[in-house]
Amino acid sequence: VVLSKTNITLGVNETVKITASIVDTDDATQIINWSSSDTNVLTVDNGKITAKKTGVAVVTASLSNGNFAECYVTIKNAPASVSLNKTSLTLGIGETYDLNSKLPSACGAYSIKYTTNKSSVATVKSAGGLVTAKQEGTAVITAITYNGKKATCKVIVKNAPTKITLNKTTINL
Repeated sequence: VVLSKTNITLGVNETVKITASIVDTDDATQIINWSSSDTNVLTVDNGKITAKKTGVAVVTASLSNGNFAECYVTIKNAPASVSLNKTSLTLGIGETYDLNSKLPSACGAYSIKYTTNKSSVATVKSAGGLVTAKQEGTAVITAITYNGKKATCKVIVKNAPTKITLNKTTINL
């Protein structure tokens, strides 16, 4: 058995689905049984993990023949806020920038989703924050945690430069 994740961090009340694959064809007809090492910390139902309280627990996917795989899960406090590494950004058409989110210490979230209010101006990868400038204008990128905490970045897109000039053609040092 192979799990899609072997180590994850969640916030309290967050849910995430992991998958299990049976790689040995002799095991292909086996049923996968899911369990949590501490159901006070998290529960698991067919790979869907629900974080209940802070702590650490192990999710196990096992087969009746004894094969198994484990995912180590750390549960932290739900995010009280989220911030981005930029609150405003200017890009030229075609440029990209990776917006990074940050949570307060002792808080956790497996996924932070990113959206744009004007995909014609700037697009963003929903899972990761990579912004791509598309056309002139202004867009707002929003990062949102599973529990609704938000941060925004204003993205101004300008035409890419067609030339560059320097204030000197020669200089003596």
